[in-house]
Amino acid sequence: AREAMRRIARASASASRSSSRGTMMTMLVDDVAARTSTYARCVASNARGHDRVASNASSSTSWASDEELRMMNARVELARVARGAYEDAGKGSPIRADDGVVVAPWVRALVYDVQAFEAWFARRPWVVLRRALVVGYELSLVGVGVAAQRGERRIRARKFTETLTRLGPAYIKLGQVMSTRADVFPVEYVEELAKLQDALPPADAASSIAALERELGVPIKFFDAFDQTPVAAASLAQVYRATLPGGRQVAIKLQRPGLAELVALDAVILRRFVAVVGKWRNFKSDVVGIVDELVGRIFEEMDYTKEADNCERFREVYAEDGDAGVGLAGYIGAPRVVRALSTPSVLTMEWVDGLRLTDIDGMIARGFTPSEVLDRGLRASLHQLLTTGFMHTDPHPGNLIVAANGGLTYLDFGMTVEVPIETRRAMVRGLIGFVNRDAAGLVGDLQIMDFLPPHVDAVAAREALRTVFSGESASKVRDSMDFMGVVSQLSTALMQHGFRLPPYFSRILRALAALEGTATTIDPSFRVVERSYPFVLARVLSDRSPEMRDSLRRLLLSDDGAIRYKRLIRLVQAYGSETAPMSAPGTDAESCRVAVEKVVAGVRELAFGERECTNNEEEARRATKIAIEDALNFLLSEKGSATREKLVQDFLDACETLLAEDTASASSSPDDITLETAVSTLKSTTTAIIENTDVLIPALGKAARIPEAPRAARAAIDSVRRRAEIVRARRVQAGATACADASELIRRVVHELTRPSSSKRA
Repeated sequence: AREAMRRIARASASASRSSSRGTMMTMLVDDVAARTSTYARCVASNARGHDRVASNASSSTSWASDEELRMMNARVELARVARGAYEDAGKGSPIRADDGVVVAPWVRALVYDVQAFEAWFARRPWVVLRRALVVGYELSLVGVGVAAQRGERRIRARKFTETLTRLGPAYIKLGQVMSTRADVFPVEYVEELAKLQDALPPADAASSIAALERELGVPIKFFDAFDQTPVAAASLAQVYRATLPGGRQVAIKLQRPGLAELVALDAVILRRFVAVVGKWRNFKSDVVGIVDELVGRIFEEMDYTKEADNCERFREVYAEDGDAGVGLAGYIGAPRVVRALSTPSVLTMEWVDGLRLTDIDGMIARGFTPSEVLDRGLRASLHQLLTTGFMHTDPHPGNLIVAANGGLTYLDFGMTVEVPIETRRAMVRGLIGFVNRDAAGLVGDLQIMDFLPPHVDAVAAREALRTVFSGESASKVRDSMDFMGVVSQLSTALMQHGFRLPPYFSRILRALAALEGTATTIDPSFRVVERSYPFVLARVLSDRSPEMRDSLRRLLLSDDGAIRYKRLIRLVQAYGSETAPMSAPGTDAESCRVAVEKVVAGVRELAFGERECTNNEEEARRATKIAIEDALNFLLSEKGSATREKLVQDFLDACETLLAEDTASASSSPDDITLETAVSTLKSTTTAIIENTDVLIPALGKAARIPEAPRAARAAIDSVRRRAEIVRARRVQAGATACADASELIRRVVHELTRPSSSKRA
């Protein structure tokens, strides 16, 4: 600090000789002197502060305190002044638009401006031609080798990977997407392309270090330690490991030199190429728009200020005291950003240790079940897509770290997407419509999501889907159990009706495809759509919008008003699984305490009314409570009398079926309820009740206060008695006694409860 003050004094004396700069330098000196004084007081009052922080780092839940970061800011500013680079830090290129020099559009502003790029390269046709020839030549060599099957597949895959590496970021991004699709591409290609995630050749060390010092405005010796060999080199940047003054380890992400110009040039070439091919092949998708979307996202990735904002926002969503929900809050995370050492081209973050998502042996050695980790990652992606609307769209294995608690830490927030609430709801309804073959509702949802044009012939589109769903068409949409297959086969079914892939969805599909590819690599039996359905169903139940209520009605009731029990059971099971914690509390006492707190909260709300929601999770639980109240109000009303009668009849008929001698033949219909299904539903219902007593107590209490409740209860009891007499008469005719029936029913239930689950038997 004293050395910095001496340098400031010399700078002030020099500035006083120049009246044009005297005022500016005086203001600079005053500002830095004040900051230096503050920093000096901090150091004087706590000389061993950093030592204590370092010694207690392992026991702290926070990587660095706010006070540490403030002190780091002061250190950085002092280092910049001492180096004489205070004013130039973070500016990067010395060429500026206000210098009167004609500069490239990506130098003026790091944004994807197609018109500006086209105008710039229109005056440089030879640059475009040379690059187009290079790209065409490189890809044609690969194509010839694949077509002729020249050499071993592994060698061809390696050459293809090397070609994409030479072509640059846009093509490397394509290879990264392909590397996650183990279910589409040969394993040799997947393994070789996986090296594009973070194993690319690094840029020249000397130029990289010079660029880093210029961007940060501090010398490399500012760090306690700095490894000049990159720990990872990706398509857009390379990452270095360093140690801050005080002992905190950080990852420094430095953008590759000359990156923006190359991406802009490839964007111009790709747009021209797909425009020509699109007219020739008559693609239904907006292929030029998709190129703009993908390359535009690369430009957004190059602005590390936005990435820092995205990273901090993601951390807040999944904070331990946040409202991300059971199994996600505190289990999904992101590194903390060091703002003082971050610029649009450099991002300094907390160093994160952990396992790769593909390290199956490592996870098993630490006591983690790989399928559970995958489930957590899938739930996190669905939560981002369908609940928050803020989604990380590049979840390939290189960007996912398995943390010490079995959670996942996300890296690289350059690619995110915002999904409006209307689109999110349409996605939920669309997936439910697809799984349950609801052609009428699915067409409307596809229009909202812009997969079908507004003027589409809805009647013809519905008929096309019904034909496919019923198996009368060659396209078997119903059999697909992955998102890529869903989109592909819907496209086949609706191609004649204007089906297209909207540009915004390409990012979402890319994220889902990456997650699917990673999941199937780890567990080939992992079915993403099947695993997603419980989350989607729980989302429907917790959304109080009229659209979702209508979707819930279509899901559970047939056109004639009959209850679809299979779907109702699946809904109960889904809500039970989604509300149960993925990791059980550490002790029975903790579980008991949580259960008591929920009961107390439910009784308090019943007695004193609803309290104000403070986060999204509480709002979702309130919506679920309202849905339960609406259902109970309907059942207890005059309008619900027919439904009550049907419920009683179906329940007693199911009991009679379970007591039949030939259970297999009695339950041959796919809509019949088997004993195994009934017991599974009972378990899920019990779980849902235990985990949601704070929701059920006020809902049931309010239902009991309804004036029609006693009358409805008496009517239900009378209905049960009448139907029970009919069933009893049939059982007597079959030679059964009441005692024998009761014993047999208890025996079968106990047997079902005590036998291994179907998955274990398999």
